[in-house]
Amino acid sequence: MAIDTLLVAVGTDDGVDTDTLADAVVPLAESTGATVLLAHALSRDEVETAAEQLDVDVSTGSHERPTEEIPSGGQTSLYQKIWPGDPTSTDRYGDAGDEVVGQFAAVDELDAALDDAAVERELVGTIGEPAPEVVRLADERDADMIVVGRRDRSGASQALFGSTSEEIVERSPVPVVVASE
Repeated sequence: MAIDTLLVAVGTDDGVDTDTLADAVVPLAESTGATVLLAHALSRDEVETAAEQLDVDVSTGSHERPTEEIPSGGQTSLYQKIWPGDPTSTDRYGDAGDEVVGQFAAVDELDAALDDAAVERELVGTIGEPAPEVVRLADERDADMIVVGRRDRSGASQALFGSTSEEIVERSPVPVVVASE
């Protein structure tokens, strides 16, 4: 099986050390010549935070800016302002979403490690629940393998809250490498 594309699921608050992810991804990408997709699924809360940073009005509670005419005659939603495209679609939300993903420290750190190793890479952002979005992106981008991090948690914590990494492993149609310390 040739590995041309590796999708790396990068969380921003999951406690996974980016050095651990880099230690798993760099040798694999170097040995196969694969392109690495650094992917992060942005939650609705992250979208709202980004909207505030972009000075978009979120006070209506409906995630709609006050009515603003656009060429199509409709309204510009918060999500369309940040990520062009249909906010109800499961498709990627355009290049702006990719740029926002690059602002997260974990993504920046992993991007820098891959840059130091001269690994070809691309930032990919989407909105939604992490596990389904990572699996969807892997399918959409024809990834040959997914790499995820896994933080160590107690059995009780694991049972109560589940694991995004485990959900990706269960749903993925391609092999998944789980990098842990």
